[in-house]
Amino acid sequence: MVFRLEHTFIIAATFLLNIELCFCACARAEYEINGECCPMCAPGSRVYRHCTEFVSTTCVPCVDSTFTSEPNGLLNCRSCAVCDPEQGLRVKTACTRTSDTVCEPLEGFYCTNDDQGSCTQAVEHTKCSPGQYIKQKGTAHKDAECAGCKNGTYSDGSLEICKQHTQCEDLGLTEIKPGTTMSDVHSRSFSNLDKRLADVQLGQKQVQTWENLKHPPHRQHFCNKTALEWSLLMSSLSPRTEDQDIFTSVPG
Repeated sequence: MVFRLEHTFIIAATFLLNIELCFCACARAEYEINGECCPMCAPGSRVYRHCTEFVSTTCVPCVDSTFTSEPNGLLNCRSCAVCDPEQGLRVKTACTRTSDTVCEPLEGFYCTNDDQGSCTQAVEHTKCSPGQYIKQKGTAHKDAECAGCKNGTYSDGSLEICKQHTQCEDLGLTEIKPGTTMSDVHSRSFSNLDKRLADVQLGQKQVQTWENLKHPPHRQHFCNKTALEWSLLMSSLSPRTEDQDIFTSVPG
């Protein structure tokens, strides 16, 4: 008899507890406050005054730089995130009453911390040093990769592929300093003045050669030539008309 009474009591208590839970649980679009289930405010708004037995919840829109993204029973809207340039960030999508700000890395930066699709911190891409080239360009989510140049090539660190050293001989240039992996060959070309000086020096050599032939130091080498052979030899060695300007312009 006692066992049956205890069993009946347990069943009754469980039934009453279930009834109480049913009455206390609010619907999905409601929130509980002071034992009352009040209707939630829509996204983009907040609670201005809680509901009562006779009046429904009073809601007001979120002010600038605040938002609510879901139905809520909040007395205050949430503050919009700030994309701080000091953290390497900029605004990707501006904040609205129903959504938070979305941040992304600045140009030349990549994200190191992401929260629900919005970057919260970014750092600058690695800069390649002279003698290296950019093997892989950095992205908004990945750092840049650098690699060293091979012999015969160079880069100042900003190139995506190392350049070949200049071949001075092919361009008619004179090499002054050999190239390294960090810089190209140092070279120079002849200026107009250099060319004129070279022409003058060439003219001086031609004049000297002509004088030596007119007055050879060892005439005995020509003694066995006939008069006709000597005349032909001298005429073939005479300076051309166009060369005479060079000869006459050479200082004596």
